[in-house]
Amino acid sequence: MFFFYILIWVIPIIAIIYCLVDIIKSEFDQPLNKMIWLLVVIFMPILGAILYLSIGRRNKI
Repeated sequence: MFFFYILIWVIPIIAIIYCLVDIIKSEFDQPLNKMIWLLVVIFMPILGAILYLSIGRRNKI
């Protein structure tokens, strides 16, 4: 049961925090992209984190 809780709660929270920290620390090719990615990850946390890890990291300088 403990393993189930780790998969459902802890791993997504760690991924979301990692994405937010990475967005804040990084420079993007357009300043507006940083704000957009922050809003996406904040308002759609799990989907936003997945999208950022697959698409958003390519836009960094």
